[in-house]
Amino acid sequence: MCKITTMRKLVFILLLALSHLGLAQKKGNLHKDIGEASVQVVRDKDGVSGYSTVETTYRVQYAQLPSREHQEYLAKLRTNTTVTRGMEGKDRTIEFALSPLGQPSLVALTAKHACDEIEFLNDHYRTTKNGCCLDLDKIKLFDYHNKEIIAGSGGVTTVTVPNNEVKFYFAFSDIDSRPKSLGKITISYGSGRRYDIHLLSDKVLGDSVELIDGKPFHVETCPYKNPELALLSGGKEITERDSYTGAYQLLSMEGIKSTSELRDIAIQVSFTCDKSIKPFLIPIINGFPFGKNQWEHTYNIMVN
Repeated sequence: MCKITTMRKLVFILLLALSHLGLAQKKGNLHKDIGEASVQVVRDKDGVSGYSTVETTYRVQYAQLPSREHQEYLAKLRTNTTVTRGMEGKDRTIEFALSPLGQPSLVALTAKHACDEIEFLNDHYRTTKNGCCLDLDKIKLFDYHNKEIIAGSGGVTTVTVPNNEVKFYFAFSDIDSRPKSLGKITISYGSGRRYDIHLLSDKVLGDSVELIDGKPFHVETCPYKNPELALLSGGKEITERDSYTGAYQLLSMEGIKSTSELRDIAIQVSFTCDKSIKPFLIPIINGFPFGKNQWEHTYNIMVN
């Protein structure tokens, strides 16, 4: 009886040891990756003319990719930067690959953008191209299908409805090919639904005439051409904002079922640097700018 008990103890100890060994193997390295880093300095007859760098960095970020659960992702970013002396700014591209942290060898999404920064958010990612001199930063949002949601100069504003999937974005862009354009306002509900409002004016923004020693001179009063944007309801700016993201929160619309129920709100556009242009409103009626279901709109700005 004593020998049987001792044998059972030995078997138990052996099984326990094997169990710990298996756990130890499972706790080993799941994934290992070595990133690249390099620099190349370019010289000409006058000395150093520029340089280029390559850097690989890693991040761990929670995100909700399509058809996948909300989970942690390993982001591998390869940044190429080229600086040329005598030229303003720099050329930079960032290429990324996203993999589930628990399956790091499985690449779920890749993309490459000409930008200076990439930020991964819950259901989309954001790229920023830094403005040089008097240029505004260029911001773009993309969904996790790599489709562009919205682009803006200086920033993008998010509007959410608490406990609801209804959400939209709006932004100003100073890039508009139309004649006499001061830029455009974009309202976006996603990559497949965007509305552009082109702001047209006969006036050159920020160009005023002042008499100096009895002679007229053109004076530039708007070094930056972007207006201030605010979301209004009932004629007043909505004060409920997310403390972390800054997104407007439409608390009074928590029970709505679709974007067609968005009403009694408006985007106020104020070119504060030019007093001859009064603030004006872009109303959102039943989810559409000016209540019209059309992708392109024009707004003729009145000048005092």
